[in-house]
Amino acid sequence: MKETQNLFGGEYKEITNEGLQLLNGRQALAYSRIRYVGNADYERTERQRRVLTQIFNKVKSQGTTKKYHL
Repeated sequence: MKETQNLFGGEYKEITNEGLQLLNGRQALAYSRIRYVGNADYERTERQRRVLTQIFNKVKSQGTTKKYHL
């Protein structure tokens, strides 16, 4: 999170508990970019797939009338 904050500025909220989390955009970005944990590249790409899948599911569940600001 600190590296992401250094790149993009602003404040960040540290994740302190284990388990299922609802992440904001910066937290999701930082989570999906972690490189040096576990099986390095394999687990990093798995985290990226997990984040993208959850984003897709959330957008899909909102329906077609919801506006998104990207």
